[in-house]
Amino acid sequence: MYNPTAAGVKIGLSVHSLIDPRWQRDVDEFRERFSKAGTTLLFENASSGPARQVQQCEKMMKEGAQVVLVIPQDAAAAAPIVEMGNTRKIPVIAYDRMILNCDLPLYIAYDTAKIGEMIARYALQHAPRGQYIAIDGDQNDHNAVLLREARKRVLGPAVQSGQVEVAFENWTESWRSSRAWQLMGEALKQVPNPAAVLCSADILAEGALQAISEAKLTTPVVVTGQNADLNAVIRILRGTQSMTIYKPVGPVVQRAVDAAIALARGRTSGASRTVSNGKRPVPSILLDNLVMVDKNNVVEALTGPNGSFTLQQICSKLPRHLWPPQAAAAGLR
Repeated sequence: MYNPTAAGVKIGLSVHSLIDPRWQRDVDEFRERFSKAGTTLLFENASSGPARQVQQCEKMMKEGAQVVLVIPQDAAAAAPIVEMGNTRKIPVIAYDRMILNCDLPLYIAYDTAKIGEMIARYALQHAPRGQYIAIDGDQNDHNAVLLREARKRVLGPAVQSGQVEVAFENWTESWRSSRAWQLMGEALKQVPNPAAVLCSADILAEGALQAISEAKLTTPVVVTGQNADLNAVIRILRGTQSMTIYKPVGPVVQRAVDAAIALARGRTSGASRTVSNGKRPVPSILLDNLVMVDKNNVVEALTGPNGSFTLQQICSKLPRHLWPPQAAAAGLR
């Protein structure tokens, strides 16, 4: 919706990478919502380069960005972006991923710790005993650290009692599916029959499941993820990936758009909480309207007005015998 106060505002958006399809969804939402608001958007893709991201953000500031939204590749290496912004009186907003050890003006994200807890609880519910494998994200991404910490808190009692053993865990550089595949191959040599594979994102589950398929495991294994990308939805309906966490993109992007415009106009951001980034309590906007998605609710959760896909999109990637029951009711042929 056009916002008269946003006319003439120029916002910068720096994305760390578009390798994972979930980030393209965010970028598309930002483009659409800033355009509707009448705001000019500058955009840069750092292509997984921390130094490149710093340079690109400086470029956008020189081009007149009044606020810069940053999805950091490296939580620590992005601190100079914030310092440059503070020097120039250009607020920097960390979107989805925290920027560490700096005077960050604002952080906007879904509650990452809650996501880690949901993943761990699902694993315990569906694989209450046995050996677990954990494929975590990039250790330079603070979200990956928060997810691991949350998982350990929830699994702690089961691990201490001997009910569960986390027999293998490792970080995945740049959240790459190919690296997750390599790690999973290594893990299966040590843990040939895991009860659960806790992947911190769908793109990691993709690589892990490739390794599981190649190993020809015969026992069922719980495989987790997050982001609810279309490929993960298909894997859930095929019965290979067990679950994912859906984080509706629209609400969090809209909060970021509103906050960016407000800060550009010298108003307050609307933050109601704080989260430490190692240097200061950072004013934060944390959303928690997260949805656990598995085969029982995948269509209801991810199609319709609150979803990311249409039933047609989902069914077009599946053989007819795997179509969900809702397809017939919708008249799909």
